[in-house]
Amino acid sequence: MKSGDILKDLCGVIDYDLDDQEVSFVDDSFPRTAISEILGGLSYSSSFIEQAIERAKRREISHVHWALAQFDFAYDPRRVHGSAAVDPLFLGVFSWNDSEDDE
Repeated sequence: MKSGDILKDLCGVIDYDLDDQEVSFVDDSFPRTAISEILGGLSYSSSFIEQAIERAKRREISHVHWALAQFDFAYDPRRVHGSAAVDPLFLGVFSWNDSEDDE
């Protein structure tokens, strides 16, 4: 993964809060890893991981290099500015909650 602004540079998004963004990966070499492990590394993932993995299965995605979560934002690929890159792949918008913080 190249450094830079992923949503702005690759996805055509211009207005979001960078403080609400999180990236998950195994290590700096970005090996292909089971999507469940990558998504499980994201904050609050217990509240959305089942839906996200199901969506990935429908798209025949089982392994990824990394994942980006933009919390409190509903990305809509039809509203991008310019053209969105083929990679990264937009998996979807998922509801999340911080109930795991209570445990």
